[in-house]
Amino acid sequence: MRIAIHQPNYMAYPGFFHKMSQCDKFIILDTCNMKRSTGSNNHENRNRIKTADGIKWLTVPIEAGRKHGIAFKDAHIVGDDWKEEQLRKIKAAYRGAHCFEEGMSLMRTIFLPEHRTMAGLGIYSIQMIARAIGIYPNTGIEIASSRKDHIPSSGPSRIVRSVRSNGVSIGERRQGLPR
Repeated sequence: MRIAIHQPNYMAYPGFFHKMSQCDKFIILDTCNMKRSTGSNNHENRNRIKTADGIKWLTVPIEAGRKHGIAFKDAHIVGDDWKEEQLRKIKAAYRGAHCFEEGMSLMRTIFLPEHRTMAGLGIYSIQMIARAIGIYPNTGIEIASSRKDHIPSSGPSRIVRSVRSNGVSIGERRQGLPR
């Protein structure tokens, strides 16, 4: 069995879905902490789009004081105003693109429910995008959430325990990993 584990990034990048398509089980580890930095590589609650005026950021506002070092499952989203702003930016940037209407429909579907946490939004957007591109659930991939599947939330052996809790044995011991 091939298994992959990833945090629930907002509007995940294409390589994320390639990784998902290559495994038998895909675990979304929503108990891991968001990064402490807000540098250009931080895409946990934001993503970039290309526009005629250059790169623009799409950011999901997180409750003040809880942005960094908090688990995705505990990172509370503030309000809904950001959704319309992001749809407006996407429409302005891509309205002439091939399959624009399908893309906008997908974005509206992702934004329709009220998402209270970054984990909820991340998991839902991953499921909707994966479904739209044909890799979920058609390929038998199961998206497991650490909340739903009782995967441990902390400790150095969290990843190993996550894998084991999903019925996978680990045959090779790497330095630093528990048995």
